Amino acid sequence: MNRIKFSLWVCTLLCTPPLSVNPLFAAIVPMGNVEPDISTWTSSVSGYIGRTSDGSVLVDGGSTLRSSGGYLGYDTGVTGIATITGIGTKWNNSGLLVGVAGTGIVNVESGAELDGRTVILGNDQGSSGTLNITGDDTGLNTSTLFSIGAGGTGTFTIQDGAEATTTATTRIGHFEGSLGIFTISGFGSSWTSEGALVVGTQGNGTVIVEAGGSLVKKRTSAAVGSQPGSTGSVIVSGIGTQWNSTQAGTSVGIEGTGSLLVSDGALFADSTLRTGYIEGGIGRVTVSGTGSHIMCRAVYAGLSGDAVVKITNGGLMSVREVLTVDNDLDGDSFINMAAGGMLALMGEADTSLTDFLELVDGTDAIRYWDSNLFDWAPLTAATNGIDYTLTYLTEGDLTGYTLLTVGQVGDLEGDYDADGDVDGADFLAWQRDPSLGSLADWHANYGAGSPLIANSSAVPEPATAVLMLLLAHLAMLARRKRQF
Repeated sequence: MNRIKFSLWVCTLLCTPPLSVNPLFAAIVPMGNVEPDISTWTSSVSGYIGRTSDGSVLVDGGSTLRSSGGYLGYDTGVTGIATITGIGTKWNNSGLLVGVAGTGIVNVESGAELDGRTVILGNDQGSSGTLNITGDDTGLNTSTLFSIGAGGTGTFTIQDGAEATTTATTRIGHFEGSLGIFTISGFGSSWTSEGALVVGTQGNGTVIVEAGGSLVKKRTSAAVGSQPGSTGSVIVSGIGTQWNSTQAGTSVGIEGTGSLLVSDGALFADSTLRTGYIEGGIGRVTVSGTGSHIMCRAVYAGLSGDAVVKITNGGLMSVREVLTVDNDLDGDSFINMAAGGMLALMGEADTSLTDFLELVDGTDAIRYWDSNLFDWAPLTAATNGIDYTLTYLTEGDLTGYTLLTVGQVGDLEGDYDADGDVDGADFLAWQRDPSLGSLADWHANYGAGSPLIANSSAVPEPATAVLMLLLAHLAMLARRKRQF
């Protein structure tokens, strides 16, 4: 919508008494290109907001808008916007396409509700669809299909205490070339699903649960990086943030590339976690930060694919029944532990590392960061009481588990931001405060702890951009020395 049209829309809302926003009266306000006449919309009529030119609709004051189908941003270059606001306000439709070939935006806020059997955000290649659910008692219900980034770009956000419920299959980054981003943010903000969740079907998909938000998956599976060529990412971060699942489990890197990061005190609880599922699949799982916890009945790290599970910086992974590492014995899957990372397995096995490793199926491919070698090394080469400890727990939530702790929080040289790895962010931290340590330690350990390190025998060289930054910094220091 251009600036002139936006100004006219605001003037219409503020200056026209019959259509003004008044909480005491219901209002459905069209502006611009809305087809057909909105007064004729019923549950058997398909409506267009922004079909051939920009258009918008405001629904408020407890109104109910009904349509068979709803299409926003229908043609290329066209924008359609719908705002559903206020307690008791609803839009009921059978199928909602937000961003068909153009740009579509739907805002549901302040206690309003959107019901749609099918919801698609970003339908065609090049399109963009956005759905924002905001505020206490605001809700979304879908039942057949929910696609975030079908062929184009889709963005779905739940925030400020809003709630969404779906029994539909949810696909994020559905077709090749698509991009889908789903964010749940803030305490009280939640998404409850009774349908399958696929993050990166053929395209690129991301789920972010943060700042106390919650995702609840009931009796259904989640796939992250599903088909060849796809990329899926799940990030669960922040104190009070939760991913909870009752059954079916989560697979990270089935035939595509998938990653899971649990950090900053968040909880990921699922029945089963599989990573590196099928040959060709690449899975990366990281739990990092004190209070961060991956809690599962069973974990399979590398069934037939390539998997690395990283436990670092005081993070914890607890496995109640089965832990399998590198199931196909081809040497491409590991558990990497450093900086106070903790692994808890059910059973009393604190007498020796040999006893503990007997609780692990597949190989014993658990590694620690050896600061002398500047590389990952087999835990069997480490020293008990120095590099790791074993403790049998007799109280608390993990009663009956043996806890393996590797290193201490912050013990990775060059990890100046204490996040369990050494990367460009640590160089920037050192720049701000050189008293943190030696730049030589950062350079020597660059790449240590990275969740992308699998079975390489050497730590990768710094990325080009970081090297350029470092060289520029060193050159600046040299010039300063010549000036004195």
